Amino acid sequence: MSLVEAAIAANRFGFGARPGDLDTIAPNPKGWLQAQIKQPAAPAGDMPLTRAGVALLSAIQSAPAMATQSPQQKEAFALRDRDRVAHIQAAIASDTPFRERLVKFWTNHFTVSYAQNYVMPFAGAYEAEAIRPNVTGRFRDLLGAVVHHPAMLYYLDNARSIGPNSKQGAKADIGVNENLGRELMELHTLGVDGGYTQADVHSLALILTGWSVGGTRDPAGTTFIYRPFGHEPGPKTFLGKTYAQGDQAEGEAALDTLAAHPSTAKHIATQLVRHFIADDPPPAAVDRLAKTFQDSGGDLAAVSQALIDSPEAWTPDRRKYKAPLDLVASALRGLGVETADLNTVNWLRRLGQLVYNAPSPEGWPDREADWLAPELMMQRIEWGYLSIPRNVADQPPVPFAEAVLGPTLSDKTRSALSAAPSAREGIALALLSPEFQRR
Repeated sequence: MSLVEAAIAANRFGFGARPGDLDTIAPNPKGWLQAQIKQPAAPAGDMPLTRAGVALLSAIQSAPAMATQSPQQKEAFALRDRDRVAHIQAAIASDTPFRERLVKFWTNHFTVSYAQNYVMPFAGAYEAEAIRPNVTGRFRDLLGAVVHHPAMLYYLDNARSIGPNSKQGAKADIGVNENLGRELMELHTLGVDGGYTQADVHSLALILTGWSVGGTRDPAGTTFIYRPFGHEPGPKTFLGKTYAQGDQAEGEAALDTLAAHPSTAKHIATQLVRHFIADDPPPAAVDRLAKTFQDSGGDLAAVSQALIDSPEAWTPDRRKYKAPLDLVASALRGLGVETADLNTVNWLRRLGQLVYNAPSPEGWPDREADWLAPELMMQRIEWGYLSIPRNVADQPPVPFAEAVLGPTLSDKTRSALSAAPSAREGIALALLSPEFQRR
């Protein structure tokens, strides 16, 4: 292989090269990526962070109303800040950046957001305990971990979704909420053109009634809980199949159906190819990944391997414009900075991508046009000139660019860097160059 393929592996599949990375990757770029798929999955553990979040939320709900923030609310805000920093830190410091990019892809695919206040104690735990252990496992396991997690149950309002004919529904003025059922099909599995109807949305919502989160009256440490008195009784028809009264088992069977559906394979393949290869996903690559997904029973390690093996992923032209997290992480990695802080979080906010605050359940956009607004472009320019740490601002710009971009650095950009009036301005020009802004 070569330094060109090493630069592609580091930038297109990961979060950019650190000093010395390209020489390490060059002998076998595909092997470097494959080894990351084979890394042992992060242990799921027994959800200690999530349990702590449930306890904190219960304490907030139980605290007396106060004019100022309660200690529990202050703790929740501190937790929010910590988790945002940790999300960025993982991208900056990762020795397995392809695997980390998969974590970020799936976290965004199954978005939760602090826009729903109840999510605040859970977003970091959700990524750590539901997403991270499952990115190279079975899609069905990942889907199940997501739908059982308090972050998703709160974010899409299923925690209080009650069957209208259930025992609880007959006593309380609380009805079924279709948000989780709708987004599970439209965004997470089948896709908007996946062949479902509004009747299927309603049926899935009924199937998932009673799926909720542990509260103050439940045993300590309860995270997910199935509440039979809130579950809609009777059979339901979903995607042409009748589900008999089966309590929680109804929902599990519906998730099985969604995970195995051909439309899910096509939708997941399209999203992955769009993220890693091009805004307009090459059909051959999509078909290849979708076939692998179906043939392997949703084995995400096999799908990730198919992505690595796709010739479309190794073309030297840069077809993806970096989202803010990609941009900031790759800059800090290239500069040898190993830590993030709240200032890094604030820069991402200014660049348009505040961590765990996606604007909708669709997550952060993954197309160039969504990041090209004039005000965001101006923020990128300001970031390039103001964000360089002083202790690395005197790096010679050409060697810096060569270290992170390899032979993909153009002669035009090299000349501009050589002519920069100072090292600091040269580094800023390198960060703002077309080669660095794309992957």
